[in-house]
Amino acid sequence: MLGFGVFGYFMRHYGYPLGPVILGVILSRLLDDNWRRAIISEREDLGRFFGGLFSSPLSTVLFVAVVLIFVSQTPLWTRAKSMMRGKA
Repeated sequence: MLGFGVFGYFMRHYGYPLGPVILGVILSRLLDDNWRRAIISEREDLGRFFGGLFSSPLSTVLFVAVVLIFVSQTPLWTRAKSMMRGKA
């Protein structure tokens, strides 16, 4: 309990929102279980697992959307956006 209290204090002190962290803690177990289930269903072959991402248009669109969401949170995205504005 003391560890969680200290963790919560520092999160509040540095301005981190508590809701997303709690959601991440709750969902991390589900993510781990389903990741293991998916890898086992492909007989532990990561090539076949990631190859399945591009086997249907829906999974390809969703994969590209997730990659764009992650990249948009990096300094690379900001730099690319500023370069595009400079050209226009």
